[in-house]
Amino acid sequence: MEAAKLDGKTWIVTGANRGLGKALSIELAKLGARVVMLCRDEARGQAALAEVQSLSGSTRVELALCDLSSPDSVRAFEAGFHASHPDGLHGLAHCAGIFSKERKTTPGGLELMFATNYLGPAQLTNLLLPALERTGGARIITVSAPTKSTFDFDDLQAAKQWKAYHQFGCSKMGNLLMAFALARKVDKAKVTSNAVHPGLMKSDLMHDAPAFLRGLLGLFSKKPEVAARKIAALASSPEVAGVTGTFFKGTTASKAAAYAYDAAVQDRLWQASEALLRSS
Repeated sequence: MEAAKLDGKTWIVTGANRGLGKALSIELAKLGARVVMLCRDEARGQAALAEVQSLSGSTRVELALCDLSSPDSVRAFEAGFHASHPDGLHGLAHCAGIFSKERKTTPGGLELMFATNYLGPAQLTNLLLPALERTGGARIITVSAPTKSTFDFDDLQAAKQWKAYHQFGCSKMGNLLMAFALARKVDKAKVTSNAVHPGLMKSDLMHDAPAFLRGLLGLFSKKPEVAARKIAALASSPEVAGVTGTFFKGTTASKAAAYAYDAAVQDRLWQASEALLRSS
């Protein structure tokens, strides 16, 4: 599958100040897209912006600040985006992700991995749907993993029982449930929604994991630029126009765990998410 030009199209990339998000921003900018790099930290974001502009040779790249773990920050970004980009949005790539071996909470009381990896991206996607639908043929790509973790809906925030790797897996399952729910509910002629497993990549995502695990992962991991080129193809290739509700490993269609396709679970998670957002 080959990437195609994205001239005149606007893409948002989350987690764009490092790793896969930064590498994907470079690839999309090379294809001619106007790229909005969503970052939490301004200093790191400015440094990444300069690097993306330099390596892509594009000036159609901009920085936007947003903390995905904060519902108020997500709402503020969405309001500003609509005001500054009235023509709409052609693509949204969710690359942001964190791992923490200890349970941490946001100022609003949300468990940090759940909030950053799943809830914030889900909230942002739903707020941006009108802008995506307006352009026609827009694409949402959510980076996830072939997780089999399932939710305890009585303990979504893992306050009763904390298992770091299980909670991380649940946040990735949330990404899958979100991606496939959108594919089920949104007209694919207007917006497609797919999930992608980029494979093992060299990054600082697992910096909080034990040293032996970090070393093992490093042996089998590729540079994020390799995965970014494949995701850029999913973002632009006419071969996947109209394809929705699919789990890709790289650019190859695959199958996620059956739980991820369960419409009742998808709806239950979103109802629980809406309740959390109302109280945050």
